[in-house]
Amino acid sequence: MSEHYKEILNKLKSKYQIKKFYGQTVYKLSRDGYVYLRFSSGAKRQKYFFGIEKEVIDRFGECPYCILFACGRHDNVILIPDYLLKSVVQDLKLAGGQYKINIFFRENSIDLKVTGKESVDVTKYYNDFDYIFTKPVYEKVESSVKEKGEPQGAIKKEKELKEELDEIIKNELIITSKNSKEPKLFESSIIKFLKYFGFTVEHVSGAGDTDIFVKEPFRTIIDAKSTSKRSLTRVNFSRLKQHKQKHNADYIAVVSNGFDPAVERDAEIEHATLFTVKTLCDILDIDRNYPLTPEDFHYLFKIYGEINPSYLDRLHKHSEEYKKYLSNINILINIIDKIPRNISEIYGRYELKCEQLLTEKLDKETVEQTTKFLSLPVLNILETDGKNNYYRKLSIPNSARKLSYIADLISKNKLKAL
Repeated sequence: MSEHYKEILNKLKSKYQIKKFYGQTVYKLSRDGYVYLRFSSGAKRQKYFFGIEKEVIDRFGECPYCILFACGRHDNVILIPDYLLKSVVQDLKLAGGQYKINIFFRENSIDLKVTGKESVDVTKYYNDFDYIFTKPVYEKVESSVKEKGEPQGAIKKEKELKEELDEIIKNELIITSKNSKEPKLFESSIIKFLKYFGFTVEHVSGAGDTDIFVKEPFRTIIDAKSTSKRSLTRVNFSRLKQHKQKHNADYIAVVSNGFDPAVERDAEIEHATLFTVKTLCDILDIDRNYPLTPEDFHYLFKIYGEINPSYLDRLHKHSEEYKKYLSNINILINIIDKIPRNISEIYGRYELKCEQLLTEKLDKETVEQTTKFLSLPVLNILETDGKNNYYRKLSIPNSARKLSYIADLISKNKLKAL
């Protein structure tokens, strides 16, 4: 094995569990995907030329993978995720069974180029090993927590990775929605979006059947319409109604880049919901501040026609209320000290603090429910003396760490379900 591959493999081994999969250049990382190593040397004027074996790509099937392009040195690499590579090599002619890839290091960017297509800016993938896969990165964070016992650092990283995952899903939706020649890629992107929010989904995509069937929490058939045009001009709603009946579904939804006015009118008549890719991306943006569940946007599937931005106002409102509630939990923890007090005394102290901070307060019933929640054994932030009096058991920093750590574990389980 050449020296440059050894150095790269050593770096991968420090982050992931790996084993050889095919030849000297393809390795399986953990249990979630593969990395394909390519090397180019002797480049002139910062130009690097690579060959990607189609046979190797075909071996991956539907499994996630990443291409690692080493440009002259083991510490000068570009890591390209599978969805981006699929978009780049679509309709590209093979040369000797290979896709020919060129990478150019320019003054202010790093560009990937193939014959007959525009350059793609891949600067953000430079030496960023977290872009290989999402799941192994989370395994790495979880391992770090167990070994070092530093949940705060892991929580911060987890939040960063969640935001990165949002961007990956958004990029996949945008890129694959324009690829009308490989519709299953768009279907897979929508499924990834749905699973992220906790839907139970089946990828059907058979002749005479729906593309996607949502089984839980509400039965929905989804038609994924990728198109290179700005809007979709025709939908066979009669066929979609047959699919709905076949699966005993409650709703019909269509996802595409955009919709012609005639399609919007037909959707209203045929009781179908139209989602643009932009709407799905907007929902992902809201989720960054307010963790959404399927029930949070169940109401959207009850709207006939296209979902316009105003229909997301309810989600934005929930997001603001959620931030307000979290802020008030912090205030509540701070005003409860080591002296046992009943709910009326606690609420009086809480009201005074909100007035000092010019913060909108919660009602007394909500404060009482929150106080009881914070005293649950799983949290044990507050303690009761058995006489409906409460006092703080943990310090303020430790209370914050415990809440953050539990929220992190819940979030991690959600992401692992993808």
